[in-house]
Amino acid sequence: MLHKKRTCDCGMEMRKEQYKQYGRWRCKKTSCRKTKDNVFLVQETSGTYKSDRIRKGNRSVSPFDRCFVEIVADRKRPTLERIIRRRVKPGSIILTDQWKPYFSIEKMGRRYTHKSVNHSKEYVRRDNKKIHTQNIECLWQKLKRRHKTEFGTAETTFESYMNEFVWKQKFEEMTVF
Repeated sequence: MLHKKRTCDCGMEMRKEQYKQYGRWRCKKTSCRKTKDNVFLVQETSGTYKSDRIRKGNRSVSPFDRCFVEIVADRKRPTLERIIRRRVKPGSIILTDQWKPYFSIEKMGRRYTHKSVNHSKEYVRRDNKKIHTQNIECLWQKLKRRHKTEFGTAETTFESYMNEFVWKQKFEEMTVF
């Protein structure tokens, strides 16, 4: 069945875009990827460009429940807070490691519960086995796998690669037939 128009969950019209040799639908509203679940694993990572040198200006932040990746110019606290306010529902539980900017999450004025793991001591909290960052670490490993096997990602295709990864994560269990 052919569809001439599709509508996103947010009510916005979707557009077709090229995805490798295939096509896919993408919402025209860039901020529509609001979250529905209440538990998030937040982790930042650095991308690399052509080798293991750190890319200047391209950092990524991602929660776990619904995969999204944002490319940001810096990893400072205000940038992180802006992303959380825009993407994470108030009342959510945010699980992180103990990177310093994460400590301001509970002070953001929106009722977030922040739980963290000190990786220098443990990878899973002894008092609560549900508090860990293993899932998000696995997600970053998947994201970087293709990047490493192809000896880096060109600067011009970096954002497209990130969007492709998010799309695949969202629809990985769907079958075409």
